[in-house]
Amino acid sequence: MSHNDIIQPSSVPILIVEDNRTQAEYLRYILEKEGYPVMLSTNGKEALNLVNSNHPRLILTDVMMPEMDGIELCRNMRDNFDTSHLPLILLTARAEIEDKIAALKAGADSYIPKPFHPEHLRVRIEKLLEVRENIRNRFAGSDDRMVMLKELPDPFFHKMLAYIDENI
Repeated sequence: MSHNDIIQPSSVPILIVEDNRTQAEYLRYILEKEGYPVMLSTNGKEALNLVNSNHPRLILTDVMMPEMDGIELCRNMRDNFDTSHLPLILLTARAEIEDKIAALKAGADSYIPKPFHPEHLRVRIEKLLEVRENIRNRFAGSDDRMVMLKELPDPFFHKMLAYIDENI
């Protein structure tokens, strides 16, 4: 399977949350070169508002930022039903194991230390989007799939099904 056979970029943007303008522009360059549309934010608080109003496809965030750091942003997103499913990558200069554990406990899908290799970032984004797309495709449609969905241990899916059942 070639790069083009995996997940193609869509019109839904990737949100970059980075307070360092040079780093933000470098990330934008990398992603736009791959065909991904990009939104930029300089802190977690602003990013949370953008996530709620623009529904990005994936969030790529730094950890150390003013107003709300990347770990707190991650926790807020995972605690919110409407944003808990969005893929989130933490990209940071903090590379200690304790930092990685804190990020994963907060619900990050990936933790990539700086400096990073652009291909590492590209593949990680591609694979996270591929997994989300496969889940969407697998569970769209048949009643058999709904039965399988109810057997999943993920609390997000159980909340989603309960919400759907209540509002049909």
